[in-house]
Amino acid sequence: GELLDEHGGQPQLLLIGWVEQLLPIAMDTSDALLQQAWRLQQAGQHVDAARLYGEILRGSPRNFDALFQLGNIYFASRHLTDAERLYAQAAQVNSQSAELFYNRGCALQSLARHEEALAAFAHALAIRPDFTEARNNRGVTLLALKRHKEALACFDRVLADKPSLATVHNNRATALLGLLRRDEALAAADRALRENPQDAHALYN
Repeated sequence: GELLDEHGGQPQLLLIGWVEQLLPIAMDTSDALLQQAWRLQQAGQHVDAARLYGEILRGSPRNFDALFQLGNIYFASRHLTDAERLYAQAAQVNSQSAELFYNRGCALQSLARHEEALAAFAHALAIRPDFTEARNNRGVTLLALKRHKEALACFDRVLADKPSLATVHNNRATALLGLLRRDEALAAADRALRENPQDAHALYN
């Protein structure tokens, strides 16, 4: 993920945001070439999968599945501008895929195009209001913009439904620290450690 830190005084907290967690999407696998490309992608053979998705798109430039999955491959290889371009094209074909807008938001977030990322996550949430990853990543993007109060509201909303997510407690601590609510930030970081002692990323300095 992308490291987020806020140094608002002692003690300092080093916190990591839950970002860049792309989601797959169910697709129409009736097309044999698409099936083959998907199998290669799942096996980690991304170059061969990308070649097949490209072949599909040469014959059918508006094939949603090929655009979406090729975008995922480009994202995984850190070709973020190309990934975002493919997601944008896929959105012209299908504007009702929450997963697509979530993944596009992750790409925009990684490109530091934060306002556009917020819009993409908002679109995903309009389709799927219970989309935990989209709401959390919207909060992480708001943190990047130093909009700590709005970020905190996102994390609180996630935790109201899923109170055991350690990473979201970490993100909540970051927002609280940005608001100079240090005692509450420490409490949130402690909660993250209690929820997941092995994987929680709250570090005290």
